Amino acid sequence: MQERYTYDSLADLFTDLIELPKPVRHQRLEELALHPQDHRLLVNMLRADANTEPGFLDEPVVRHAQALKSDQDLDTEPEGLIGQQFGAFRLRQLVGQGGMATVFLAERVGADFAQCVAVKLLRRGLFSAVEQRLFRRERMLLAQLDHPNIARLIDGGVTAAGIPYLVLEFVDGRCLDEYVVEERLDLRARLALFITSCRAVEAAHRALIVHRDIKPSNILVTRDGVPKLLDFGIAKLLLDGVPGDSPHTLTAALTPGYAAPEQIAGSPVTTATDVYALGVVLHELLTGQRPRSPDTVPASAAISDRAATSPGALPLPPPLLRRALRGDLDNIIARALCAEPERRYPSAAALIEDLESYLDGRPVHAHPRSRWYLARKFVRRHRTVAVTTLAFSLAVFGALGVAVWQGRAAQAEAKRANVVRDFLLDLLDTAKAELPPDEQPTPAVLATRAARRLATNATLPALTRAELLQTLGRVSATAAAYDQAASLFEQAIEIRSDQLGPEHADVLSVRVELASVRNDQGRTADARDMLQRALPALRRDDSKDLVPALALMGSVELTAGNSDAAIAYERESAAAAARLLDPASIDAHLSRLGLGNLMIAADRWREGVDALVPELAAWRSAGLPTSHAKYSASISNLAVAYHSLGEYDKALPLFEQSLAARRKSLPVDHPALGNSIASLGMLLAGMMRFDQAEMHLQESLRISRAAYGDTHLEVALHLSQLASVELRRHHDEAASRYAREAVDICTRARWTAHSNCSYATVMLGSALRHADPAQSLRYLDIGLQQYRDQNQAPHALIATALSKRATTLLTLKRFEEARRDIESALAMFAAANAAHSLEGLIAVETRALVLHHLGNASEALSEIDRALPVWRERFAARKDRLLSMLETRVKILLALGDRASARASAHEALGLGLDDSVVRPETTALLKAAAR
Repeated sequence: MQERYTYDSLADLFTDLIELPKPVRHQRLEELALHPQDHRLLVNMLRADANTEPGFLDEPVVRHAQALKSDQDLDTEPEGLIGQQFGAFRLRQLVGQGGMATVFLAERVGADFAQCVAVKLLRRGLFSAVEQRLFRRERMLLAQLDHPNIARLIDGGVTAAGIPYLVLEFVDGRCLDEYVVEERLDLRARLALFITSCRAVEAAHRALIVHRDIKPSNILVTRDGVPKLLDFGIAKLLLDGVPGDSPHTLTAALTPGYAAPEQIAGSPVTTATDVYALGVVLHELLTGQRPRSPDTVPASAAISDRAATSPGALPLPPPLLRRALRGDLDNIIARALCAEPERRYPSAAALIEDLESYLDGRPVHAHPRSRWYLARKFVRRHRTVAVTTLAFSLAVFGALGVAVWQGRAAQAEAKRANVVRDFLLDLLDTAKAELPPDEQPTPAVLATRAARRLATNATLPALTRAELLQTLGRVSATAAAYDQAASLFEQAIEIRSDQLGPEHADVLSVRVELASVRNDQGRTADARDMLQRALPALRRDDSKDLVPALALMGSVELTAGNSDAAIAYERESAAAAARLLDPASIDAHLSRLGLGNLMIAADRWREGVDALVPELAAWRSAGLPTSHAKYSASISNLAVAYHSLGEYDKALPLFEQSLAARRKSLPVDHPALGNSIASLGMLLAGMMRFDQAEMHLQESLRISRAAYGDTHLEVALHLSQLASVELRRHHDEAASRYAREAVDICTRARWTAHSNCSYATVMLGSALRHADPAQSLRYLDIGLQQYRDQNQAPHALIATALSKRATTLLTLKRFEEARRDIESALAMFAAANAAHSLEGLIAVETRALVLHHLGNASEALSEIDRALPVWRERFAARKDRLLSMLETRVKILLALGDRASARASAHEALGLGLDDSVVRPETTALLKAAAR
């Protein structure tokens, strides 16, 4: 008798057959030579799968509830499911129902911690192995959506009764459209919130997932103002490149009013489908209503003076609301709502880019190009980054306002206004916005031309001339043309002092800006002298200029190596900002960022992180432009801190974000851009991507030389960083060459008191350890003394220098002296809360080597075994140093006669797979011998 298949076996056969093309499927079915009943059952299953008419599987789950009571006690109404358990979660409360699913609040059962979640029961049962397999595949892809603005998928499954469910992060919030109305958000705040929501969609698109049902009710905003995108359970998955597969979806759902034309027509769904829905949501957030004829009617046309404004619209009178929408926003919304997908924004990222350009005053891609449009945006764009012509233009008109206020008669002021207007228009005409980008004059060139014209223009009043000179100085400074900026500021100071007196507030304001330029030029003493003369009057008058003056004084003191004094000035600046500035203003936000930035510059990394993280979040919540140069600088500094703490996974995306923003907003040779490139280079070195690191550091060195010349602190720093990379590759000669050049710069410029120069000196000492240990010790002693002069309290930099000195003493076989140094270093690391820092753990390894050479192998083994687990946990990317620690352990174990343990450590070290270019030959020989 022919053997029958079990149900599970038939289900597996069905799963295999359904994946085959129909002709091959039929042939394979015949080859199986099944029992007639099994053959008939499989044929019926295949026919049923091919049937596209609505059937049992298309009915809502609750419709089948009574039929399933024998398997699982379900009621016909959703409330009857409360108390049921799905996976590890018990349903507590009905939250809501939709066409595709019913959502419950649930809690985890049997855990030693409380967890509330949302459990979504899909309204369609999954009874075949194929459907359940597709559901599992979709669930796996959705689980990859790890984004702060997407409700996280926690779990999911299919019950024995075929009911699919998803367990999601529970979001306690209000729908997006309700939130903006109840909080009375203005235009910038609404756009900022919408952009954040778009970033969640962009993240899903990068994961090849299309949402397909974006609407305000699927975007909840938490009490903290954080939007969360929900309901990816009906997402269409883009499975491009999977052989024999095509895009699948568990459901075919859409929401009329938000669905793109191709969804309604049943055409292919792409990322542009979500862009359309985002366009509808944006239209609704700004006008309070969904578009009527989105492809032809501008959003501003939805606002009528005669009719009452929709309650959901921006809280503005109709004429002002229509004016706010007209232009860029009309064009952005219209492009997102194009009926043809190919005419829309290709992705959420492109929509975000245009919206951010609108907020920053830059041209948007959706707006038709014209000479006047580009010229207007040319000016506005430059104000945003403080190196462009709009900052220049607005300040010029500000100068006009000052001149008008100071005049004696209306006729004279009108004439003066015409003079300034003609001067401005004549200058801006030289920008030639219609020219190709490589032919347009830079802001620094415009400032140079303007200064020449001022020198020959006899019609401008003195104070107006001073105002223009100050503006030109700002433009030059932000374009890194420091010599020109200083000259312009000095001229402005001379004119204002003659007209107003040397201690007038307007004179002091320019003096602070000149001091900033002198600090950028490396003339620290001059900058300190200017500030010390200005601060008494600024404190006496409690002027707003006191805030930047104190912050700059902190920077000057840090440059001079006085970190404690620097932090004290920065704290005073923050207190002055809290007293003198509107807490919501951008200047107040910048002041609060300043303290965190200075902490990081002073190598107090954890304090810097604790200060910067909440302030950066507050900046974003306030809807301030993330393209702002100082915001980008703070992001870069935060990345530096994470890098120094060994948290590379947090540092890398921040470095890349900061660098991308600066490349977009700064000239290619701007020193701030060079600093970002160098920071990323050092992180790449920490991740052992040495070739990329060298490329970045060489680029930053070139930029610094172009901006500052060959004898500046920044040039010395980038040379020292290149030395550190070469030292990691064991290219000692190249490392010493770079470090020696950096030390020579510091010696010639007499900047040896700065930490950059101390770093260069210590780096040179480290590079000479093998070739000339006596000279190595000499430079390490010099660098160590410099660090001690700069830092009165115990500091990680002093401890690092002591640790490197102990390493050189080992080379010189001065073991007892090495022991004293390394124990002092470890005590100092502990006092500076840096015992588990990268250099702190390296110092532990050094102590193990010292003990080993002193014949105390047992204690040495204890030391290295103390460092290894922490290193593996915190600095896993630094495999070269892990190999060094394992080499040290092998040496100690061989001294103890424990060859088996030494062999295991040698195998682990060799298993790291490091290239010979980063491992010394003697290390490789030792490990291979021990591994036998």
